[in-house]
Amino acid sequence: MTTDDEFEGSRTLVLEHSFQSGKAQFTKRGTIIIQSLKGNKAQFTAGSSLSQSEIQQLKSLAKGNGLYKIRIPTKTAGETNLAFVSSVTKACSIVESGLEDEITVHFDQSGEVLGVSIRALIPACSGLEMPDANLTSWRTNVEVSTTVSGPS
Repeated sequence: MTTDDEFEGSRTLVLEHSFQSGKAQFTKRGTIIIQSLKGNKAQFTAGSSLSQSEIQQLKSLAKGNGLYKIRIPTKTAGETNLAFVSSVTKACSIVESGLEDEITVHFDQSGEVLGVSIRALIPACSGLEMPDANLTSWRTNVEVSTTVSGPS
C-alpha cells in the first residue's frame, strides 16, 4: 500500500502542443512545475510567445472546427520508449478565450502521471473573431489531481 507522502518534492513536466489535424507535429508550449502533490500546487511557465505562423495555424484549425492537442511525456528521454498522456479541446474555444485555459494533471499515489485534461475558459464557440494581438501569450492555470485508494 502506498501513502500520500510517497511523492513529495518538486517535479517538472514538459507540455507540448499541436495546431495540426491528423498526424500532428508537437512543439514545446512550456513547463509545468509541480511543487507538491499533497498541496495540489503547480505552476505553468510558458515557452516563447506564439509566432505569427502559429497564430495563423491555430486560427485555421479553429475555422475548420479542428481540435487543439496537448501532451505530456510520461517517461524521461533517457528511458527507452517515450510515452505520452494527451488531451484535446476545440481550437475555436482556445482562440475565443484569448489563449486562456485550465490544465489538470492527474497523478497516481506514487507520483506517476496518469493523464492530462484541458479546457478553455470559453465552453462553447460563438464565432467571435479574435485579434492576433490577443493570441500571443498563454494564460494558463494548472491544477493537480491525485487518485485516492479505495477500501481494500
